[in-house]
Amino acid sequence: MTCLFKAVWFDLDGTLMDTANDLAAAINACIYDAGYPTAAAETIKRHINEGAKSMLSAALACERSDTIIETLLTKFPPYYEANLCDKTAWFDGMEKIVTRLENDNIPWGVVTNKAERYSIPLIKKLGLDKRVAALVCGDTTAKTKPSPQPLLFACQQVGINPDKCIFIGDSSNDIQAGNEAGMVTVAAGYGYLDSGKQISDWQADYIIEQANELTEILWRADD
Repeated sequence: MTCLFKAVWFDLDGTLMDTANDLAAAINACIYDAGYPTAAAETIKRHINEGAKSMLSAALACERSDTIIETLLTKFPPYYEANLCDKTAWFDGMEKIVTRLENDNIPWGVVTNKAERYSIPLIKKLGLDKRVAALVCGDTTAKTKPSPQPLLFACQQVGINPDKCIFIGDSSNDIQAGNEAGMVTVAAGYGYLDSGKQISDWQADYIIEQANELTEILWRADD
């Protein structure tokens, strides 16, 4: 079997790793300490791709004044930093995919909108800091996804043209960034899908519902 791509890039939250439980726990701890009732993890999960502000807004339900949310937003970081990797884990089948890429000497990495203050320690706690060929975070480049800039920067780090790469993500921003970068794109239907949006509208080259479906996309049988 031969890999069809020279490099493989993954979004982090909702694509490579299931970080929802740790994020929900941090959001709930933050709002609970401020005197508000906690929210169901599933409610928070649906807003992960939209960032901490959106997660807080969803968790607070009717208590959504801008002042309250902005105040809690400044208090949120230490809550998440305290439990970055308590329950975070690979999505089923993803670790096997990554290991196979490494065995085939195919560089892989992470391109996320998550800030460096969270992404770098999380990647280290997961033991991936020596394995990723590139880690591009939300504040690594001037622009974030849906701009293609982070993906193009990742390609520069390994010296591989974007049209030889593939990007896997679970949001419309991911797919837009990958398409504009000239990469093959895969929408991860098992991830944290944008609220109220249809994955079929994202114009991804492929849609998968399980990580192990990547095998048929990434590799082909030798003649």
